[in-house]
Amino acid sequence: MRKRLAAIAGIAGLALLTAACSSQPSTTSTAAAAADVSSPVTLTLESYMPALGAVGVTTINQLIAGFEKQNPNVTVKLISDTNSAAAQSVANYQREAATGTMPDVGQVVFDTLRFSASDLGAQPLEDLYGSSKVTALFGGDYPYFTPVSKLGVVGGKTYGVPWTLSTPVLFYNAELLKKAGIDTPPSTWDEVASDSAKITAATGATGLANGCVGTANGGNDWCLQAILGSNGGGVLSKKDTTTFDSKANVQALTTMQKLASSGAMTDLTIQQMVQQFASGKVAMVLNTAALQTTLLNAVGSSFTIENTGMPAFSGKTATPTNSGSALEVFTKDKTKQAAAYKLIQYLTSPEAETTITTQVGYPPLRDGVVDAAKYLKPFADEHPLLAANVAQLKKIIPWQSYPGNNFIQVETLLTDTVTKVVFQGQDASSELKSAQTQAESLLG
Repeated sequence: MRKRLAAIAGIAGLALLTAACSSQPSTTSTAAAAADVSSPVTLTLESYMPALGAVGVTTINQLIAGFEKQNPNVTVKLISDTNSAAAQSVANYQREAATGTMPDVGQVVFDTLRFSASDLGAQPLEDLYGSSKVTALFGGDYPYFTPVSKLGVVGGKTYGVPWTLSTPVLFYNAELLKKAGIDTPPSTWDEVASDSAKITAATGATGLANGCVGTANGGNDWCLQAILGSNGGGVLSKKDTTTFDSKANVQALTTMQKLASSGAMTDLTIQQMVQQFASGKVAMVLNTAALQTTLLNAVGSSFTIENTGMPAFSGKTATPTNSGSALEVFTKDKTKQAAAYKLIQYLTSPEAETTITTQVGYPPLRDGVVDAAKYLKPFADEHPLLAANVAQLKKIIPWQSYPGNNFIQVETLLTDTVTKVVFQGQDASSELKSAQTQAESLLG
């Protein structure tokens, strides 16, 4: 299921679903930063926010209106990307690149980051604006969380400014855990196994539905990478060779396989996951935090939903990855580039983050916004489930994107392989080795 973060919520009923700037000054022209935008200019913005449905349409239009009010000489023309599948989104951009109709600014999914830099014409922001201007985008009174600021970097330069993203969190039915004599939610996979056994014995419910592996993950590997990374594994080496069959990956998936074979973890689609959690048949759900409103709406007043960070492997620290998107600049027109800077600055401001979080549900990416009374503190006080997601932004690691134009096929290859291992009992080492050989062929 090549779904974006936003699409996951849409499936379940439409819920809430970097930049490590170079320390050296840019040596290329920064004319765009000083270009005159006092004359009228029109920018095209391609966004998949409308794929969220009515709430997404309302939110993006409100943001555009707010920007235009502050910048009366800049008109923003929205190009609505309503395709929920990342493969279709890439095809849209490829078609636009081939026909010379690329947007001036685009909302691009993180797994497309490297491809957009190499093939779609995304501009490195340091080259357009200079390092100090890029630093300013991520700074201010409410600076980006440092790890988040690095998510849009390719080859040492910033190609994307993180905008809408989330992390994997563990939602749980507090009442089922209490009936099983569990006072605190599991923080490790060993505890997931033992708590699940207690839950099943006491209530008959399955312990965990894991959206990072199996059917629910379906081909979008950002969440899977969080599990592999948390055990010290990963999907790419520093030399861009795949590392699917690493010892750490094999161990991580063997742990997942044991959870599945013991009955502690079940394989469900997103729809089934929501339905079975709401009906009390599943006690815990590990999935994108963007699933929050969907789960709340499904559960209603039946029981209390609580959440916590994703589980860690014994003796190690969990390393959540990011889903979602960044804003990238494609235009080569200097005046439009200057206007694009202003647009990105506005769309990632504390004010815009407040709008996005309260209306759509993505967490704020700037430190302190959630604690500021004039921004998100009132909302956060009423929505405690936001805290776990925000906390994980402080230790987030990048969703690694593969080089070349076959990156989606490689993602799908890996997630299909993981399903075979975890839920079909196949040997982790041999299956990952085979997948790695196929992936290397696809990557050339």
